[in-house]
Amino acid sequence: MLALGAKVEKQDKEGRTAIDICEDETIRQLLNRKLTMDQIPDTDQALLDAAAEREAQVLLELQQSNEYYRIRIEGLPSGFEDHELEQQIRGVFMRGGAANPKRVRVLLDPITERPRGHAYADFLDAAAQDLAMRVNGDQIYGWPIRV
Repeated sequence: MLALGAKVEKQDKEGRTAIDICEDETIRQLLNRKLTMDQIPDTDQALLDAAAEREAQVLLELQQSNEYYRIRIEGLPSGFEDHELEQQIRGVFMRGGAANPKRVRVLLDPITERPRGHAYADFLDAAAQDLAMRVNGDQIYGWPIRV
């Protein structure tokens, strides 16, 4: 009914609103929520655009700075190519809610040119680094990783 535009604030002949008449607690809560949401003013699109522009500017400044937050990932399997591991590491971070790292570097053995079993990931801010550290124990190709 609310989606169809029902007026919650309307009163009957006795001065009661829909909230006063309603017997079901869940429906009463929905009606109260509708009244509350109607009182919140709409956000001006210009304000939203300005906020998005400021956020983009801050991100650009972070990307241009040389300050990174680095973590080490251990326990990686050595039987795969470095670019495959890099993609898997990025996927694990994304599933964990962390931002895409600026750089992921899988260290290779200089003789065999196979992964050594650890990598480094650089993040633009400490919050992304913190979220990335929470994936400790997740698996890559069946191997549990340590962050």
